[in-house]
Amino acid sequence: MGSVKDSLSLIVPVVTLPEQVVVTVGSPASIEANVKSCPSPDKVVWQKSMESNPESFQNIDIYDSKYLGSNGDPADPKLVISSNSNDDGQYYRLLVFNGIAKSTSNITHLNVESEYKYLENKDFRERFLKYLEEGSIKVCPISQIIIVGEHGVGKTTLLYRLQGRSQEEIKAIKSTRGVECHTEHHSFIITKNQLKMNLKGVSSLSVDPGHFNTLLEGIKNNTS
Repeated sequence: MGSVKDSLSLIVPVVTLPEQVVVTVGSPASIEANVKSCPSPDKVVWQKSMESNPESFQNIDIYDSKYLGSNGDPADPKLVISSNSNDDGQYYRLLVFNGIAKSTSNITHLNVESEYKYLENKDFRERFLKYLEEGSIKVCPISQIIIVGEHGVGKTTLLYRLQGRSQEEIKAIKSTRGVECHTEHHSFIITKNQLKMNLKGVSSLSVDPGHFNTLLEGIKNNTS
């Protein structure tokens, strides 16, 4: 009577991550892993660190609301940062267990870029200071702003004040039902003595030109 021998190849888990993930600050970030393992993995652990030193990594709780959307399935692990900030620009890796051995992925870096990266550009900053000295008009980039708060705390009042509305209009405000959308077009008037934000000729914001070098340098540091 013949015998049949079954063979089974047991392997240490192999897990790879992308070398780098690039996202814009405030947007969701997703790091997906490619896992090969026999038997199938039964546990995965995501880790992060401010530096690439293997000894400095700490475990991530993917069930924290910050990581909403992450997948804890060992067969298809994924780390999601629902709304990343500059603080999330760290190094990440994944540990995979399959009952036989543990494997550690390569280290990936989450590169969080500023939405206004052009502010880092030396040529841009030089031209900005040149326009400030000579005087010119530049249109403010489009922005979307949401004012939120409890009922009756003064959201509409704040908006009206920013719009330069009259006291009569402000006093006549009634509680908003639902959501109100407002579209405003403003321009920045840059002169030798001030930076003036034109709000229909009603309000203005003046900044001492002598502070602009410091201001731009701070913007650069915060967006790098």
